[in-house]
Amino acid sequence: MDIPAVVEGHMESVFLPVVLKQIGRSDLKPVVNNAGGASKFWSIAKRYNDASRHKPMMGLADLEQAVCAPVLLAAQLTHKNAGFHLRIAVRMLESWLIADRNSLAKFLKVPIAAVPTDPDAEHHAKRKLVDIARQSKRRSVRDALVPEDSGGIVGADYVPTMCEFITAHWRVDAARKNSPSLDRACQRWAAI
Repeated sequence: MDIPAVVEGHMESVFLPVVLKQIGRSDLKPVVNNAGGASKFWSIAKRYNDASRHKPMMGLADLEQAVCAPVLLAAQLTHKNAGFHLRIAVRMLESWLIADRNSLAKFLKVPIAAVPTDPDAEHHAKRKLVDIARQSKRRSVRDALVPEDSGGIVGADYVPTMCEFITAHWRVDAARKNSPSLDRACQRWAAI
């Protein structure tokens, strides 16, 4: 079944079909609308929320620096409809990627000890992922993920490299064990 979905960015648009397939919901085919950032996401999410009164809709956004998902939702959506299957990554999608510690360590060519055991607790998971990549034994990994200057957060090939990780290496079963927010998202999406 095709299901309309709104996501914050390109990595989320790659992530959503991968996670659905891995949790056994290959029958759900997300028709993804990449909002192109958090500020645009919430205005589009309001339309998806309204439309979800008539048919199921999906959404994926980052918590970022909000206190918690309920506070963020209350600030952004006055009433979330039951048909809008919106999940919030704590604190951002990178937390869920880091949660598959073994796959990430192998992909980045770093020791497993470099990968946090509680990624949902990371204040800024994207920066943490880049810091992990700085330790890589492979120059190609460092060149892709680490910014060349101190002004940037990520390297020039961050998004395509992490999309490769999502599609070819990341495993939801391992990640769910280290990320309660991912586990809750998977439970919710599995029940659609």
